[in-house]
Amino acid sequence: MSKLKIAEAFPPAEYIRDELAARGWTQTDLARVLGRPLQFVNALCNGKKQITPEAAWGLSQAFGTSPQVWLNLQSTYQLWMTRPKSDGAEKRLKARSLALVSRV
Repeated sequence: MSKLKIAEAFPPAEYIRDELAARGWTQTDLARVLGRPLQFVNALCNGKKQITPEAAWGLSQAFGTSPQVWLNLQSTYQLWMTRPKSDGAEKRLKARSLALVSRV
């Protein structure tokens, strides 16, 4: 059985900052495009605010993407951050598999 390796996930804030840099925009520019307060954009850019469906729609329109891109980035990051630490389940599963094979 091959060991599953989980790739590192990055916070959506990094992608937002990359998009701003690629366009030469400031957070103020994005706030104006979104019609949202600068504090909202700053919180997104610093990872202090999660991407909600509403924010995903705004970001998708601002950056020419789909809203699913932003929701997927958020959910992937959340799953990666909350991944379970090894609790021995993999060893127990392997031991059980070996026990089942030896019965045959």
